[in-house]
Amino acid sequence: MSKQIDLTPSQREAIRSQILQQLDNNQITLGEAVAQFRKQLTNLTQTQYASLIKISRRSLQQIETDTGNPSLQTISKVLKPMGMKMGIKLK
Repeated sequence: MSKQIDLTPSQREAIRSQILQQLDNNQITLGEAVAQFRKQLTNLTQTQYASLIKISRRSLQQIETDTGNPSLQTISKVLKPMGMKMGIKLK
């Protein structure tokens, strides 16, 4: 099992904000953002996180590498424990 990360709420929010800003500026892909969220906020392996959210490790791996074609429901499962959900934003 991976070592638990003890972050304060403000540290968690700073990490989320930084990753979301990179995503919004097209510096990283959605998959890269998911991988960063998983690693920095949970410190869980793909296998551990996939088990936690009840999807296959392969599905999570495909999301993180921007391959495959995940459903909105699957993306929602991945984001929910991180305090986020998928949405539409006007530019």
